[in-house]
Amino acid sequence: MSMPGLSVICIGSGTTDQREGDRLRRWLQGQTCAPLLAGFVWDRDARKASPLDNPDDAWDAPDVPALLAKLPGEYLCIAGEDLFQQNETYLEENLIALKTGVLAFTVNIRGDAEWAVQKIRNSQFPGSLTLPLLRQVVRKECVGNDLCLDLSGWLGARKGAATLAGRIIRHLTNQTDPPESVPFESGLACQDAQILVEGTSIHFRTRGAGEWQSTFGKVHPIETMLPEAARDSGLPVAIMIHTYLAVGGAERIHLNIMRQLSGKIRFVVLGIEPLDPALGTTADEFRQLTPFVYTLPDFLHPSMNLSFLCGLIDRFQPAALYIANGANFVYDFLPELKHRYPGLRMSNQVYDHRIGWINRYNPSIVASLDAHIAVNRSICQAYMEKGAPAEQVFLIENGIIPQEFDAAPYDRQTVASVKEQLGLPLDKRIVTFAARFHEQKRPLDFVDLAEKCSSDPSLVFLMVGDGPLAEAVGRRIAEKGLRNICRRPFYQPMRDIFAVTDVYVLPSSFEGMPMVLIEAQVMGKPVVVTDVGNNREVIDFTGGGVVISQVGDIDALMAGLQRMLLHPPDPHALRQIILSRYDIAMVAEQYRRVLLGLQRPGKQNA
Repeated sequence: MSMPGLSVICIGSGTTDQREGDRLRRWLQGQTCAPLLAGFVWDRDARKASPLDNPDDAWDAPDVPALLAKLPGEYLCIAGEDLFQQNETYLEENLIALKTGVLAFTVNIRGDAEWAVQKIRNSQFPGSLTLPLLRQVVRKECVGNDLCLDLSGWLGARKGAATLAGRIIRHLTNQTDPPESVPFESGLACQDAQILVEGTSIHFRTRGAGEWQSTFGKVHPIETMLPEAARDSGLPVAIMIHTYLAVGGAERIHLNIMRQLSGKIRFVVLGIEPLDPALGTTADEFRQLTPFVYTLPDFLHPSMNLSFLCGLIDRFQPAALYIANGANFVYDFLPELKHRYPGLRMSNQVYDHRIGWINRYNPSIVASLDAHIAVNRSICQAYMEKGAPAEQVFLIENGIIPQEFDAAPYDRQTVASVKEQLGLPLDKRIVTFAARFHEQKRPLDFVDLAEKCSSDPSLVFLMVGDGPLAEAVGRRIAEKGLRNICRRPFYQPMRDIFAVTDVYVLPSSFEGMPMVLIEAQVMGKPVVVTDVGNNREVIDFTGGGVVISQVGDIDALMAGLQRMLLHPPDPHALRQIILSRYDIAMVAEQYRRVLLGLQRPGKQNA
């Protein structure tokens, strides 16, 4: 696509132009839609504007209309310090939202900043006199003479009737905009316009004209809007699909795999479904490893998911598509994807052999996949019972980065410092639960365990995390009057948590292979876990804990806890045992070979 779709303007004067122009040039080159962008400098004092790449091609620009007259493309945004802090997919996501919805503008917020949404409901938009069109990308004809949003022409063309005009793009990140951190001092040039915000859709109408309507508006295929074929990095490309990029074991293992395979595979990462903010996010960590991280609900209507995925396949020509943690959308369209891209190797992983994504398996799904990855033998067996050929089933257990989880740096003084930071008593033994507060992890069982042990003054029970059961956990603690439980939100780095832990407890109702099982043990900490997933197989191999046969058996959890407190394994020996089998370097190489179809013929897979 030779014609830029978006002009990015750096406003300055004198020497500021050159300095900021160079900075803008570098930032634009890093954007994932760089071929669709064009940068310009507008020297308001000199009343001139010029392209970044050709300063001699300047034109007279005494005012905004003169500036806009020679800008290419349909859309405009203003460069500034805030823009330079945005991630690499920022402008691509804006362009896709604008083009697919035929919108007048987009407004961008970071994270779950509800205060900013409320500002928009009150017809306040980000920006000020010195920061015009902040966090906005706007159709050129909707830019007013004072560089603010002007929908007069937009509404006039629609006779003032209610219309979908804009979208709020919520960029998934841990760096949520703090209250009032962004100025919302820009209003609308069209004073008689009324606004209605539904979810992320922004509707407008002329005051008193027509009824409000909940509409998605027109839809255009994305394949024709994405940048041209990505520059060849010399590496095979793998598109990795997650349900969402939460703080969880599935995300951590794939982050570690990506780190290990840096320089061997170029990853494109998708999160498909909306994420509950209480679950936290690893999106920022994924962005540190690849610029191509797309959390689709941020900027895309669900009906466009397939179009977007096909656009990525056409653009990157990947060697592999890997469903790392399933989503209904991708299973719905797997047969169509296989028909459209018969040469694309597609691999899948599910997290349990009884519930969840394994139940999406049917003959057409099996026929569409080239590899089925499992973290335990029960899942391998379930794949084959669903019709997957044995030669396409691969057992790959989870792994850890040895340097990331190492108890050696944690001397007595360091442990004491971490305990103080967490508000833990220095003279108590710590029993830890660190996981999502979800029915799967059974956090209420941990609370009941703490109640059973409440007569032992030497123990404190640490709960780290958040999730759907957070309120229920709080109520149970309050109802029981428990004073031996310390709660903390999601915490990084997790090695700090393990360093202060004496015994780690995970009473899950189901698992594939929980990462914390090997992370705790590689730091020399014993575990008490339920007999789900491959927990028993791991503990039989390591000798580093106790496996409880019956989920929900609090007495057995207590007995296992007491056993590990009285007779903990040797921490140094336990670390060496873990590393002999679960080093991430070995695990990542297995993934590379399976994803790219490089496994040896005749090798026993599962």
